[in-house]
Amino acid sequence: MKTKCKNCDAECCKYVVLDVDTPESIDDFENIKWYATHKNVEVFVDFEGVWNVRFITRCEHLDKSNKCNIYSKRPNVCREFSPETCSVNDENEDLIVLKNLKDVEEYIENVFKKGKHLVK
Repeated sequence: MKTKCKNCDAECCKYVVLDVDTPESIDDFENIKWYATHKNVEVFVDFEGVWNVRFITRCEHLDKSNKCNIYSKRPNVCREFSPETCSVNDENEDLIVLKNLKDVEEYIENVFKKGKHLVK
């Protein structure tokens, strides 16, 4: 796969993702609920079954044309980012996306309580 970042809209610079513990009990979903009740925050399970929280927030070093203003001294996480795993170029989709409290509650009722829960 050949990717060209110069034509990109800098999607990788518009969010921060951290992995979180996989909820294994109803009580474990309290943190998931808490994340999902905040603006611009969502919880997702990636294609490998790993639970994550995504903070949708633009990097303060992007200019109006989505170019990095600190490219030569950007953090290592930016340097190590692979265009192949970029959400724009990656063909794998998230298995689950929970964007709000309603989504979490529906997941608990329709998936977790019925034993269909993904545990990594």
